Amino acid sequence: MESLILITGAYRLDNLLNIAKNINQYYDKYSNLFNIYWLICKDQYNGFGNIELTIDYLNNTNIKYKIIKTGKPNQPNYGGDLFNEPLKQFVNEYKLDNPWVYILDDDNIIHPNLLKIFQVCLENNFFGNKEIITTINKWHCGHNREINKEIFLLPSPSGWIYEWFLFDPSSVILKYNIIEKYGFVSNEFLYDFNWLNFKVIGNEINNTIWFNEYENSYGRHIVGSYHNCLVKQEDIQKLSDVNIDDLNVDILLSNFDIEYPQNVPILSSETKRKILELIKQEINNI
Repeated sequence: MESLILITGAYRLDNLLNIAKNINQYYDKYSNLFNIYWLICKDQYNGFGNIELTIDYLNNTNIKYKIIKTGKPNQPNYGGDLFNEPLKQFVNEYKLDNPWVYILDDDNIIHPNLLKIFQVCLENNFFGNKEIITTINKWHCGHNREINKEIFLLPSPSGWIYEWFLFDPSSVILKYNIIEKYGFVSNEFLYDFNWLNFKVIGNEINNTIWFNEYENSYGRHIVGSYHNCLVKQEDIQKLSDVNIDDLNVDILLSNFDIEYPQNVPILSSETKRKILELIKQEINNI
């Protein structure tokens, strides 16, 4: 079977329990179709928080996981400083044959469609054995970054490339040999834009699966990944201080097997209040 590694550079260790619960929602459904591993790269110099609760939780699931201490001392660790050595070690130790790799940051969760998209690509022979999968990415502030081949790296009249035309790692699944081909992940704060877009995808455009291929359309707008979408109680609390009449609430209903999503504006103040309370309860339960 094909293998998919969810790789997390972890220094906010308390977040890992919520991410583990998120992964476990989908793990058993898809793990019979392809191998799924969670590789936690623990920043041993900057990391803070409790990882033991996550370990206890994981040991009562079917999730195949490994925690490897990583990073360099006396510096912030970004990109390759966290990922590269643990990834090499993990692939060699488990004798994985050119697995797929998805960067799942410690402030993010996997979108319900992400593994579904991987399944669709798998069942379609990765659309000609292509080695990069891109998705429509929903950001924590609500906008979607929807990039096709025609607008990727599209410059403005001044030559500047806006973020709307650049992929974040949270929206891309890469084959291991592609990571290896480009010298593994770069050790820089902006590795996500520079290394991923200009060095990797920019040179592998015809080796990339674009969202319209597995959606069979440019117009379905089916989100496949999240960016920074691990929401905690403090993120919601500030919204509770806003006058409920002034709070805008939109709910997006979507399913990969339905033609396109439906956005539902919530107009009633009472319904807004109920939704906000339900969200708080949900977060508390997690």
